[in-house]
Amino acid sequence: MSDTIHESGPVSTPRTISVYTVQSAVRRILAAITRRLPAFRGLGRFVLAADRILTNENDPVSYETVATVNGTGRLVLDLRNREQKFVFYYGTYEPEHLAAMERLINGGGVIYDIGASIGLYSVPMALACRKNGGHVRAFEPVPQNLHRLDAQLVENGLGDDLIQIERVALSNEPGTATMNLCDSGKPGNAKITGAGQVRVEVSTLDAIWAERGCEHIEFIKIDTEGWDAKILEGGRKCVSRCRPGLLIEFNRERMTNHGIPLMPSWMFLVGELNYRVFRLSESGVPLEVHEPGEWENLFFVQEHNVVRLQQQ
Repeated sequence: MSDTIHESGPVSTPRTISVYTVQSAVRRILAAITRRLPAFRGLGRFVLAADRILTNENDPVSYETVATVNGTGRLVLDLRNREQKFVFYYGTYEPEHLAAMERLINGGGVIYDIGASIGLYSVPMALACRKNGGHVRAFEPVPQNLHRLDAQLVENGLGDDLIQIERVALSNEPGTATMNLCDSGKPGNAKITGAGQVRVEVSTLDAIWAERGCEHIEFIKIDTEGWDAKILEGGRKCVSRCRPGLLIEFNRERMTNHGIPLMPSWMFLVGELNYRVFRLSESGVPLEVHEPGEWENLFFVQEHNVVRLQQQ
């Protein structure tokens, strides 16, 4: 994994070259330092405080940039967003989970990224498909995220043969829904709600799968701000038929806020389909989980794939 962060500067045309040059130089130096520092208490606060000086939320020149992350692929980032700021300064994004996903994918199959956001998973998986075969379907309904996701594909030269964007929300039944959008710096936190800013089309996983010819799905990642169980409810036929590997966030706090129980999804996957469940330790070691609890970001794998998940 590369320790180098390559910054190409703002996506928008700079209005003042001298300001851009200073910001770019300072950010390169900060990124080089923070990328090499061992993790310690307070590092995140240091990053946030240091970058706050460089960021003018009213000027895209000061917060839009492009960086190489995890040593592969280039991501267009909005540094007003807390998560994307850490991606830039640490130079990584969930490398252990991405590595585990890649171990579970044979190559040649289809990967569904549901809740693709700006492509933090979709882009590296599409790049892996370039080497190993297969392609990605990235599900994302939020216009702000779609704009950024489109830019990622251009930045990385990813065509329809490697990744296709499904501009739709998924739930347990089709229709339309209002997405409650957060401020422009936090588009990834948008969610389906009764009141909001943009109306989007809603489909089900089973419906999309049928429209795409009941293709064989090798892996599904679901991260939808607490809506994951609803998506599984609308994809029972697809998941039962394909038995894909799954990485599901299952954000318990947001599920509770939505009034969505976890147990029916757990019983469907573990009780009916005999999935085994694992979480990753901080060092990336798979640890088996036997009952739903406090853990999030869970891998659900069929018995024959457990050995592949456990390979280091």
